[in-house]
This record gives sequence, structure tokens and C-alpha cells, in this order.
Amino acid sequence: MKPGDRVQAKDASGKILNRVVVAVERPNVFICREEEYAAAQREKREPTCIGFKAWDVTEGRFVR
Repeated sequence: MKPGDRVQAKDASGKILNRVVVAVERPNVFICREEEYAAAQREKREPTCIGFKAWDVTEGRFVR
């Protein structure tokens, strides 16, 4: 996984979230919503993100 990759993360309730990778600092993967990632790039700033344990994040297609 690398910044900009689309991933799925499982939250504490077991819900699957579609997110974008901001940074990987094992054992954590920092992710944010796609809209936040795009806005941060346009505004030349770091995205506001949250860390998940790597084992709760998988690479793959977004589920709608």
C-alpha cells in the first residue's frame, strides 16, 4: 500500500469503509475519505486522516 491507493477498512463496528491511503507507518495505515484527499491535494495541504491497524485495511475496489 502507498499514498493515494484506494482501500477498504473495517471500523470497530465491522462496517466496511471506502478510503484513500495517506501514509503507511506500520503497524498503522492512515486513511481519509476520497473527497478529503482530493481537496487536500488541490489546496496543497496534508489531508485530515485517521489511523487504522494494517490488518483492518485491505487493498481493493471500493464497494458502493
